[in-house]
Amino acid sequence: MPAEPPSPRVAAVPSLTSRIGFRLMTLTMVLSRRGPALEARVRRAGVGPGQVVLDYACGPGYYAVPAARLVGPAGHVYALDLQPAAAAMAAGRARAAGLANVSTIVSDRDTGLPDASVDVVLLFDAIAGIVDRRGVLGELARVLKPAGHLAVWVEHGPPEATLPLVTEASAFRLRARDGDIGLFDPPAIAGP
Repeated sequence: MPAEPPSPRVAAVPSLTSRIGFRLMTLTMVLSRRGPALEARVRRAGVGPGQVVLDYACGPGYYAVPAARLVGPAGHVYALDLQPAAAAMAAGRARAAGLANVSTIVSDRDTGLPDASVDVVLLFDAIAGIVDRRGVLGELARVLKPAGHLAVWVEHGPPEATLPLVTEASAFRLRARDGDIGLFDPPAIAGP
């Protein structure tokens, strides 16, 4: 199992309004994201046995748990979210599912993970809401292995309008598209 990440920069404590908003968003997600469709979506994103996965903007762990099942005990999932309550819910879901291969990270951008240590980054239903896209995508490129990929799923809005947000703000290149999921190759790693 990969080593625990160093303690990342922790975001400011969310306000009461943002905590209430998060709880309402979670309720909406609970009602709309159930069943085998979650695991199928994660599988379509290219997650498989033995991989290291970063679920960026993980929310309450709806995709972190299926990813952890798919990577199995030889793999690991890092679930990162800005909201401490979301990270706590993701950790709780993993424990309830009997999974020991999930670690949570609370951060507003930086992962604290080593360079080139992640096989797949899941950025599910989050790209449009990220204010510092260039900074976040730079961090995701840093942690991806050269043969890894970024999987972007778009729930709100047409993928044709949202997937280009990745290439416009970074050097990621669209490798393939599977319906509403875009798979992006990381920028080439510069030599010495």
